[in-house]
Amino acid sequence: MSGVQTIERKISDAAIRELAASGCRQIKDPRWPLYFRYHKDRQGGSWYLVRHRGKSAWSFIGRWPSLLAARLLPQIPERVVGLALNQSVAVDHWDQVGPLLAWYGERIQSDRRLSASRRATTKSVIKCHLAPALQHELISQLSRDRLDEVLLWPLQNRYSLAQVRQVLAVLKRAFRLATQLQKIRHNPLADWVFSDFVSHRVTPRAGRLQIQDLSRLARAWGASPPDQALLPLLMLLHGTRISETRRLRWRWIDEPSRLLTVPGAETKNGQAHQIPITDPVLQLLRAYRVYCRKRGYQGDYLFPGVRGQAVSKSTVQRWFKPWAVGAWSSHDLRKLARTVWTDLGVDYFVGEALLNHALKDLDAAYIHSHLLSQKRQALTHYHNHLASRGLDLAQLLPALDLSDLHQINAA
Repeated sequence: MSGVQTIERKISDAAIRELAASGCRQIKDPRWPLYFRYHKDRQGGSWYLVRHRGKSAWSFIGRWPSLLAARLLPQIPERVVGLALNQSVAVDHWDQVGPLLAWYGERIQSDRRLSASRRATTKSVIKCHLAPALQHELISQLSRDRLDEVLLWPLQNRYSLAQVRQVLAVLKRAFRLATQLQKIRHNPLADWVFSDFVSHRVTPRAGRLQIQDLSRLARAWGASPPDQALLPLLMLLHGTRISETRRLRWRWIDEPSRLLTVPGAETKNGQAHQIPITDPVLQLLRAYRVYCRKRGYQGDYLFPGVRGQAVSKSTVQRWFKPWAVGAWSSHDLRKLARTVWTDLGVDYFVGEALLNHALKDLDAAYIHSHLLSQKRQALTHYHNHLASRGLDLAQLLPALDLSDLHQINAA
């Protein structure tokens, strides 16, 4: 049958697999105006209903094997009626929420535009919260009341409201993308917002580190290996996230421009983050690089791990334990930086930019022309303030040679 364009046969999933090797272009079901057309790779195909009124009109239904014949065929009589009434005949790829979440999870994991942290968080939310609660729920019957009953209300009893909101956000993104790509015809979550389920306002948790804690931390860091101490110190000095800091690379540092640029692929929001480097920090980094080379490390990561990769998150968390003793987390360093910036009178927009928070278009335009210089001024003022409170970089890491900290040589 090689070369035959159309074969007429009762369509089933078994028939589709059997005829894939025949070379035919499509299968026509004699019972309805239903066609299955193979894709070029012969591993999949598309479903169509065809209306003949003068010129044939082909109406797309869905794709196989995402939409199997076993699920489609019982719906065909209804779709034929809809076709006659000029209604959409497309069929959802999934009946239940579980397969939609599995599809979204796989897609996110292969999206290299997203940071590793974002991919890991999404995977965890789906595996630990969304799939156990919703995998057998019918998409067509998902309601606010049902979502609250099986997911959100139980979660708020065990987790913070911020975490519950994050779970809902992942679910909404999954449904929105499925709708945009026409995997489902209707998004039941389109108009739902977190306040529909929780009346309390989600307020950021106050930081657990205070400026007066820095002298104690300085002593602890001074007694630690330089690589372990430098990582949290850079987080405090620049307000960076732990995931971004542990993956810092030497080639991101432009010494002549006194600028560290973290690529968008490495940041939480996907936007490149420019961090001005003050003179004391530049000398600190230079001394640390000499320290690394003396110990035989010539790689690109500031904080190397195993097999040529950056130090792992679990290793960094282990470093933090003796310093924090369960009283605070790495994120509290970032919060402390933001608090001190506010106390020092740093402009709100500049502070948000230093944290690499996504700004609205109008806000970004407002500060774009002089943002970098303002960020540099803010960090210089901030680092001088930290030095006045006992965080003297020249004495903080005794294993590094910082005797000429204030005598910056040409790069």
